[in-house]
Amino acid sequence: MSKAAVGILTFNRSIEVQRAIDSVLPQMGEQDELIVADNNSSDNTEEVIKKNYPQVRYIKNTSNLGGPAGRNEIFKICKSDFIINLDDDGWLEEDAVEKVREAFDSDPALGVVVFRQRYPESGSGARQFEQAGREPAHFYEGVCAFRMEMLADVGLYPNDFFQYHEALDLGIRILDSKWKMISRPDVVMWHPKVGGGGANEDGRWDYYKFRNYLYVVIRRFPFPENIIFFLRKLGLYLFYALKHKTLHKYFAALRDVLKALPSCREYGKVSRQTVRRYYKVMKRVEREMFD
Repeated sequence: MSKAAVGILTFNRSIEVQRAIDSVLPQMGEQDELIVADNNSSDNTEEVIKKNYPQVRYIKNTSNLGGPAGRNEIFKICKSDFIINLDDDGWLEEDAVEKVREAFDSDPALGVVVFRQRYPESGSGARQFEQAGREPAHFYEGVCAFRMEMLADVGLYPNDFFQYHEALDLGIRILDSKWKMISRPDVVMWHPKVGGGGANEDGRWDYYKFRNYLYVVIRRFPFPENIIFFLRKLGLYLFYALKHKTLHKYFAALRDVLKALPSCREYGKVSRQTVRRYYKVMKRVEREMFD
């Protein structure tokens, strides 16, 4: 039986992270591990976890590293066979750990299990998730599980993304590898439904949203797909920026992407077949959303 880990990245959510931890602990065996990485919270998160949960492996980063780099710190110290990624304001449904363990134990080629996010307000789930056993187009960072051997093979999240599209960068590398991804909608992570602009009401996250997708295209896509999708996304994001009045974020992102062009040769490209495969699955998902 494989050894399980659950990794939670948190930042200034001392109340919510306790609910996440409480949902995990009853599901963990003696050999399993629960890791909480704190992105330098300024509230009482550290005090609460150390006092109430001595069995948790707690690490505190010296600054807010953002989502990708923060999760990478968890992966670096994980000693288990696979890790479930859980948002600090979410919680696992009963038996989620054992269902994921069963999936990995039954298929040594399985690298990623994508499970279902459900909303307590309505009981409904995010539309993106696939039928059981289908290959998903992508995954949310806190609603999936990774085999650690797979991460060692394909690499971790890009440390410089901070927020948005790190799952695309990692996911397309996984699609280009020997590892499989499957959907398991019977494995559920509950999460409050976030509506409206959320943290992006002032447009401060749009810079990363624009920049990071373009980073993926210029770093990972081969020629001529990199040119085609770069120009396509430039147009789509320009329309988005005009609509949301964040043109300054759009041009700041474009400036930094152009400055980064010379360094793109340092990154491994995926095949043209992988790019086509990714967008074929994405088109199917988008079509099925409205069937």
